[in-house]
Amino acid sequence: PLSPGLLIDSKTQIAGNAEITGSLIIRESDGLTVQKGNGNTIGSVYHSGSATFDISAVDNLKLSADDDINMVPAAGKKVNVEGEFSASLGNTGSEVHTPTIYATSYHAPGIGSPTYQINNTGMFIYNDLSVGLNANPDTFVVDRSEQKVGVSYDIASLPDAQFSVSGSTKFGELSTSTHQFTGSVNI
Repeated sequence: PLSPGLLIDSKTQIAGNAEITGSLIIRESDGLTVQKGNGNTIGSVYHSGSATFDISAVDNLKLSADDDINMVPAAGKKVNVEGEFSASLGNTGSEVHTPTIYATSYHAPGIGSPTYQINNTGMFIYNDLSVGLNANPDTFVVDRSEQKVGVSYDIASLPDAQFSVSGSTKFGELSTSTHQFTGSVNI
């Protein structure tokens, strides 16, 4: 072990392992550089300006732990990501704020293909659609596998028809309104 109070200058080299019991204080802006055995730098920890503390890697920077890794900024502050953010296991958060979304896909947990996708050509829903509240019949439903559409029905109780409305319907009532039916109409 290194002795307490030992001063190491810029020319001192330690061959082999070094163990420090207590604190390590580095008082230079160059910080701590980590190199491979061949002398190539793989990363560094340094102070780059006023209150900025940097951790830099030549290639990838990997943070790993047997438990959670938490980034906890001060109250009212945020974690900024410059460039793209990717999470192979998904993102979890109480709120997500973004000024612009160019395209998005939602994948149900464990499902490779998207459940819905929004991009510059439209919104695509790949499975059933229900619009409404769980306590009341849904306002609008689409049963994709059965090719049925319903208004004021729950998706599980759609009648055996391709389009069903529970309640009143109102068609355009102007003399210029045209309503064309192909097939039979039961009144």
